[in-house]
Order: sequence, then structure tokens, then C-alpha cells
Amino acid sequence: NLKSTIDEALKEISEKYKVDKTYDFSETMPKNIKLCFIGITKECVSNVVKHSKGNRVTLIIREHPALWHFAFSDNGECDGVIKESGIGISNIRERTDSVGGIVNFSSDKKGFSVVVSVPKN
Repeated sequence: NLKSTIDEALKEISEKYKVDKTYDFSETMPKNIKLCFIGITKECVSNVVKHSKGNRVTLIIREHPALWHFAFSDNGECDGVIKESGIGISNIRERTDSVGGIVNFSSDKKGFSVVVSVPKN
């Protein structure tokens, strides 16, 4: 179950961070997409624990007619530099590539975010 598995992963940070979640998808999401989003969530949680100096994270998983959308962000202040060679970033890219998706990372004084779009085939 995607929701319960992700909720479990987010428990690790729920004492230190306010966690906002939005789930809006059907149960027909393919297993490989679910596994991708679970893996990316775990990587994002790990990155928050290691790097974020914020106090809030936001997760959105939404299904649209043509794609699945995943967005994870924190409000920790960042210097705007994204280390593309980092293991976490590489793992997220690999997971996204494995399902034919596109990933974007952003970093600024408002925090760090990961946005993934996976087209429906």
C-alpha cells in the first residue's frame, strides 16, 4: 500500500518536522511507479535528516489524466547549490529514469524540492 508505506517512512521525521501530505491518486497506479515513489520518499527523508535545517516538509502525490506527479520539499534554507554528484540525487535520478519519468531539483533560501513527473503509457 503506497500511502501506508510512505506514511511509515515519514514517521522518522515527524517529531522534528511538521509533515504536510496530499494524496490524490487511484489504486490503479502501477507497482513500478509505487516502488519508485516509495524509494524517492525514503531518499528525500534521508536527505532532510542529513541536510535540512528547516522545520517543515511537504509531500504531494497526485494522479493527473496524463501523468503521475510527486513533489517533496522542505523549508530549510539552502545556498542554491545542488551537488549533482551526490548519491541521493543520483539514486533519485536512477529511480525516475527507470519508470520513464522526469525529475527536477531546486534549491534556494526557501528550501529544497524534488519534483517528479511520470507519464502514463
